[in-house]
Amino acid sequence: MFWNVPYPEDFQLKNYWDDGRKKLADELRDKLAFHRQQLNGDKGKNIELQKQIDSIKEQQRVKRRELHEMEMDPDLVYKDFDQASAKLALVEERYRQHQFSSIREEKQMVSEVDRLKRNVHRLGKYGPLVTRVNEMSGEIELLRAQLREVKMRMRKNVDGFHETKRRIAEELKVG
Repeated sequence: MFWNVPYPEDFQLKNYWDDGRKKLADELRDKLAFHRQQLNGDKGKNIELQKQIDSIKEQQRVKRRELHEMEMDPDLVYKDFDQASAKLALVEERYRQHQFSSIREEKQMVSEVDRLKRNVHRLGKYGPLVTRVNEMSGEIELLRAQLREVKMRMRKNVDGFHETKRRIAEELKVG
């Protein structure tokens, strides 16, 4: 420790603290305070961003679960609205033009039309849900990029803090 280091015999405290050393000490103290303040601000921002990421991840988990349940629904055959609408129009047109020889055939065609109508109806919920899950992924990536920037600033401030402390010890040592 510095108190165990013997002072040189000709050391006088009043000569040690000349104007240059006082100015340097004040400058380095201000620099330390600046790095400390920046670091504390970045720590708060880091915690806030991490909470936002965790919140969005949880919401995304819930939405993905809903999406998975929808995808397991046997009525959701087509996942593209245009494709499902085209197939529905095609089957309805075939139903109108077809002469049925038995009631069984007609029931089959009606059940196919009903299934495709349910598919189109469910796509009204499925499409926005997929879009929202993808938006959440984008939001998470954006927040992670901001978090990386904050962490880089924190590292820079910690390095600056340690460098300033090292410089204080080096510049203001006795002897």
